[in-house]
Amino acid sequence: MQAFGTDSEQMFHAGRFLNTKTIASVFFIIDIICIGVQGAGSAIISSTLQNSGKASTVGGNIVLIGLAIQLLFFATFSVVTAYVYHLQRTKASNKVPFPIYVCLLATILLITMRNAYRVVEIAVSRAAPLCHCQCL
Repeated sequence: MQAFGTDSEQMFHAGRFLNTKTIASVFFIIDIICIGVQGAGSAIISSTLQNSGKASTVGGNIVLIGLAIQLLFFATFSVVTAYVYHLQRTKASNKVPFPIYVCLLATILLITMRNAYRVVEIAVSRAAPLCHCQCL
């Protein structure tokens, strides 16, 4: 049972939701929101450090929420990338050269590693050895 009929109709319907302008706009807006949430959490941490000398756990939690949202939507972006790659390998469409996908996937991997490192760094607090010995 096919949802839309022929393969060309399926590509047309998938293309309506997966056009580059829509994907870029959605993920750009989400990224700006995540940066804003992380910035707000960092501002709370900074202001409590100046006033009381101790970092705010509320600010740290807000930063963690921003990072978690960013990781979630970055994972969604990875799934969309894999889906588009699969569509291009199985259907006749404008082919993106394979090195572009290699570069994109390498970037996805590195950014995910950075975000995971930041989550651990903030979750374990400033007194942890991870904050004093950054070997990566």
